[in-house]
Amino acid sequence: MKKNIKGIIGAIIVSLIAIMCIKTCQKQESEAPVDDGLSASEYNVSRATELTEDIFKFIALIEGDKGEGKPYYCGARWTVWYGVTIKPDGSLIKENDKPISKETGKEWCMYHLQNRLLPFFCHFDKRRLTDEQIIGCALFMYNVG
Repeated sequence: MKKNIKGIIGAIIVSLIAIMCIKTCQKQESEAPVDDGLSASEYNVSRATELTEDIFKFIALIEGDKGEGKPYYCGARWTVWYGVTIKPDGSLIKENDKPISKETGKEWCMYHLQNRLLPFFCHFDKRRLTDEQIIGCALFMYNVG
């Protein structure tokens, strides 16, 4: 029960961060558009890719150092460092998996960000997102799964 409450609180925190980023960045929308030849979706994917390390730092801050590399149950799935629930080979983390190093956890998290989450930003095709909006959306998508 205690783990479920922590998971719910974590989801609320991520959602609030995303909302705050979007609200505080709406004032930036009035800036003159940049003509660099990129469509909104191309720009958003490119910028999200450039912000991958920053996105990871927020994930590390929110997820913390839980489990010390051993799989632990977090609400709906087994997970390891940084809330990673899926290995790069596509298989799910399981209760009896061997512990992994913190570096491997970061590699798996970055793989997930670069290959599964960041490409989704191509669907934001109406306008260019600010850095804060990209980070907020990425954190929300990462937490939701």
